[in-house]
Amino acid sequence: LHRKGDRDGSAAVLDELGQLPDVDVGAVALFLKSLLAFETREFALARDSLVDLVSTFPDSEWVWHGHLLLGRCAHELGDLHGALKEFKSVVNQCSKPSLREEAMMDMEAATHLYIASGEQLLAAGQTGDARDVFLKLKAIWTEETSESLYQGLWLAAVEQNLSKCQHQTEAALHQRTKTTHQVGTLR
Repeated sequence: LHRKGDRDGSAAVLDELGQLPDVDVGAVALFLKSLLAFETREFALARDSLVDLVSTFPDSEWVWHGHLLLGRCAHELGDLHGALKEFKSVVNQCSKPSLREEAMMDMEAATHLYIASGEQLLAAGQTGDARDVFLKLKAIWTEETSESLYQGLWLAAVEQNLSKCQHQTEAALHQRTKTTHQVGTLR
């Protein structure tokens, strides 16, 4: 049905299969439904189906594929924090090396974007928001032992940016104090 362009028909068949009690068939059907939605850029729909997959079939081998795709949906929906958490769960808990490797590559790409978003906030003078971004990222990379070769580099970049946030905050406070002192002198 999907190859013939009947997206709704194929989604309906997958919905029916997803209701079957057979774990593998139901899990595969929900994963394929999610993948179909993801490929058509319906990320929220894909996310909802993946949440069903993960909660309904937690013991299925498809759950790790679900977490990986769930991370990609979160990434596409602009939720970098959610994406990183999903990728990290695959990296730290999945026993399949190929999925762990995919998740690590996605995790590092999302980390790069996360750092860039924090740096943009910092450059725009939104020090508090930038600091929040970097603290969340630091928490993700230090929550559990991660197998990334780049973990130290990511943490160093985060610490460097947190130092910049601190420096900007101190400079703004100093400027404010200086201005208040100048106004007091003029009176």
